[in-house]
Amino acid sequence: MPSELRDLAIKKLAQENARYMTSVFTPTKMIHTLNLRQLNFLIGEFEKFYEQFRDSNDVLKGRLTESVGNFLEQTERFKVEGLKNQTDRHLSLFNPREVDEHFGDVYSTNYPMSFAGLAQAHRHRTINYHISGDVTLNPPHPDYFIPAIIPKDLIEQWIVDLMKISDEDFPQAQLVQVNERGLIEDFRSKSLLRMCGHAQYEIMKNTLETAKKYKQFQNEYGAKALEPKCLQGFKCASPCIWTGKKALERIV
Repeated sequence: MPSELRDLAIKKLAQENARYMTSVFTPTKMIHTLNLRQLNFLIGEFEKFYEQFRDSNDVLKGRLTESVGNFLEQTERFKVEGLKNQTDRHLSLFNPREVDEHFGDVYSTNYPMSFAGLAQAHRHRTINYHISGDVTLNPPHPDYFIPAIIPKDLIEQWIVDLMKISDEDFPQAQLVQVNERGLIEDFRSKSLLRMCGHAQYEIMKNTLETAKKYKQFQNEYGAKALEPKCLQGFKCASPCIWTGKKALERIV
């Protein structure tokens, strides 16, 4: 592997792990394209969220309303009166209940995942993800995602540092209870993209664990369904340092 590619891989992995120590409210930039109709549907749902939680004692949702309010200010000029969401579909971030575990033609499952991992998961828009249960500052029994590459003698310090952040903020390593629902075909698509050496480590491990529990998925797509796509005959456009199966055995 050329040294410049190796250095770039090291840098990206270091950034990925450092991200867990940052706040879930760290400002960032993104570009998203949507039509005026969908934008107005989104504005309408954001307005409902803002009215419901702007005075809430729920710290996470209360802080989210600050960002939602800023979004509403920036998009005010695009608002079209009367152009409302008539489908009774709503924002898909929170769900007050856990779903029942089920693995068939459709599937549903529950698991803990960090804020950072959930952000990666939401990129699969054909699959439904929600946070269930309460998410609080400085939880009584804090639980955080710990990258496998962290040496055992540094894990305690890793947790102590995160607990300090949790006193006043939500570190991206904080685990939340997530429920996931989707079609078997959509999980297949996700597995090909995320059970891969290019995927974020946490979501790779999470997708692999779900795939191991999903017996119908294995039956329909064969024994190789638990292997990276490069071992299933699919071409990958990017160079890989893991050479196949090691993509799922890595610790970074």
